Amino acid sequence: MQRRGTRGQSSFALLVLYVLIGLHCSATFGLAQAGKAEVTGEVRDQNSAAIAQARVSSTEIATGQTYSTTATDNGDSTITNLKPGSYNIAVEANGFKRFLREGVRLATGERVRVDVELQPSAVTENVTITQDASLLRTESGSLGQVIRNRKIVDIPLNGRNFLSLVSLSAGVAQPPPATAGHPPLASTVG
Repeated sequence: MQRRGTRGQSSFALLVLYVLIGLHCSATFGLAQAGKAEVTGEVRDQNSAAIAQARVSSTEIATGQTYSTTATDNGDSTITNLKPGSYNIAVEANGFKRFLREGVRLATGERVRVDVELQPSAVTENVTITQDASLLRTESGSLGQVIRNRKIVDIPLNGRNFLSLVSLSAGVAQPPPATAGHPPLASTVG
């Protein structure tokens, strides 16, 4: 009988171990996705025809780390899981000038669209754009803003309620405060 109890305890311990490993892995994968940004866009020629198999790369300026992908048959490309920061976006395809957009800034959770029109050329020509991507983000209707720690510390918050920080973002309006104990006014038809 003692042998059977040990076997049951071993099975239970093994089950607990599997559950803990599963929870750890799911938490790790979840954290790996949080706070990432992405660059998406289309690669086309001057006639608006898709350029399939164009090589699209995004290089983080601070670290020099490069992320790359290949455009689909429709000319679409997306590079995901990018850390917030500034990037240089390069697009190359056989028979076209190399395209480079420098200083594209990505914020946490942001999706930036960089559409590219490649020009036909000899092998050695390059096109470089040194401005940030458009301020208008057309990929999503969401608004987002990063509020720096220094600003949070310097602002007096009533009761340290973090929801007061929402009003610091552009385009956000808080509802008017309700008057305590008074029902909303009703109109009467006479």
